[in-house]
Amino acid sequence: MADAGERGAASDAVLQVRGLTKRFPVARDLPALLRDPLRRARATALDGVSLTARRGECVGVLGPNGAGKSTLFRVLLTLVLPDAGSATLCGLDVTEDAEAVRRLVAGVSPDERSLYWRLSAYENLRLYATFRGLRGTGREAAIRDALGVVGLDDVGAQLVGRYSSGMRQRLLIARALLARPALLLLDEPTRSLDPLAARAFRTFVRDDLVQRQGCTVLLATHTAEEAFETCDRVVVLDRGRVVAEGAAARLAAAHGGDAYELWVPVGTEELVADAVLATAGGRRLGVRPAAEPGWLAVRVALAGGAAAAASLVDRLVRDGVAVGRAEPVRPSLAELLERVTGRERPGAGAAEREAGDA
Repeated sequence: MADAGERGAASDAVLQVRGLTKRFPVARDLPALLRDPLRRARATALDGVSLTARRGECVGVLGPNGAGKSTLFRVLLTLVLPDAGSATLCGLDVTEDAEAVRRLVAGVSPDERSLYWRLSAYENLRLYATFRGLRGTGREAAIRDALGVVGLDDVGAQLVGRYSSGMRQRLLIARALLARPALLLLDEPTRSLDPLAARAFRTFVRDDLVQRQGCTVLLATHTAEEAFETCDRVVVLDRGRVVAEGAAARLAAAHGGDAYELWVPVGTEELVADAVLATAGGRRLGVRPAAEPGWLAVRVALAGGAAAAASLVDRLVRDGVAVGRAEPVRPSLAELLERVTGRERPGAGAAEREAGDA
């Protein structure tokens, strides 16, 4: 029986997905059809997926391409019917109450081509609002509010063709907010943005949309950094299944908290390697040029966490190695999946075998 805390969380849930399953027919070439014309091959996109999103929460759906993220969003947008399981939005079933659900959910993809670049942002929103059935003063107020939420109210009269990619992404969100959705679905929203614009966009989603506006957001991404930096909780999908789920901070710590990156001067690699091996549970994961000339960024794994990192830095300083930076790093998606599923990253085994054969 669920305790009071679980019952309270469930009652506050905007979205509840239980055992969602979806399979698609697999296209077959002519020789395969001739050999076995009656065979009906199917590929599983979702395999018993369950997740919950509460009011005013950002939930990350993290997974590689083909993990099932987009299929999940299409089901929630009532564009695809599931084969099994259920999904409810504010108590409404996405299959049985599809028309009502469409008024409560809005999706945003990084497809800027759906905007009219020769119209202003205000004109884009007015056109979309008209399609949504908004009229008169209510429509104008909704447009002003949406532009204000995304920080485009001062440039709403500018042509969208003059906007940066980050501004267009904000306009896409403003368009989605016109319907005042209970759930906002962001499907890889930073895919077309440069690193600085992507970081600014993540800050906007976390600080403005979720914390200030109280929006419930489901954010699909294949970037672990984006999920851990932006979301309250993270659901990791792999091959259509949920392989990990939990608070973003706890999940990052559980599967990547023992990794650190140290900046050291070029030419000190051997001293660093010796110090790492001398640290309990220490191993060097990789070396790359740092952002500043003359420095290397050395990534290491340490079983003892922060205490082991402090011990390593102290040893390096005593050995005469300057340490310009030492900070924990979050795992990449490949590393996270490797640790969660126990599968080797593509190419890792081959590299190890080559090293062993040398």
